[in-house]
Amino acid sequence: MISEQKEFLYDKVTEKKDYLFNGQEFALVRKELNEWSPIILDPPSGWVFMNLYPNPYYPVYTLMADLFTSEVPHLGDVSLASKVTVSYFANDSISNREFYGYNNRNQLVSRITENSDNRYTKRIFEYPEIKDYGPAPPLVIQEMVGKNIIAPVIKDSLCVGDSPSMNNSRAISSNRIDYQEYALGGSTYFLPSIY
Repeated sequence: MISEQKEFLYDKVTEKKDYLFNGQEFALVRKELNEWSPIILDPPSGWVFMNLYPNPYYPVYTLMADLFTSEVPHLGDVSLASKVTVSYFANDSISNREFYGYNNRNQLVSRITENSDNRYTKRIFEYPEIKDYGPAPPLVIQEMVGKNIIAPVIKDSLCVGDSPSMNNSRAISSNRIDYQEYALGGSTYFLPSIY
């Protein structure tokens, strides 16, 4: 049996075009180009069972080595690295580019947008996590991470700048959602705080 490593682009859209019919012809009104970046996972170590024969019909001279392999399939996924959107008008077009950054849990942590007049905005998302450095997070965040509640955005910040590096950026807005533990009907829930 030969295993092949394949790209992870099975169902990922790389290009999308929107048209508008004006009664006589179709006119392109919007085009989107997506660039994907692979996320390669570490393969599991050890042997992998390959069920080549239906149970219990193994050939008489089958060895244990025939039923297992040390080769594993290519494991991983892709994440959206960037997206270019071009909107077409009668005599003009407007383009926007977006660049995406992810944390080690593949959660979106930053989105940098460049518009047609070379202005940049950066949106930063923070999630419940316990970092190896700095002060300890609030107790409610530690409890959320302990119960694997890591998806809610707890802070959303917006900055603007003149370069993609965002070195001379300035903060425009920031929104923080504080969570609190509530006991309802014998169960415990982590919900946005009302105070």
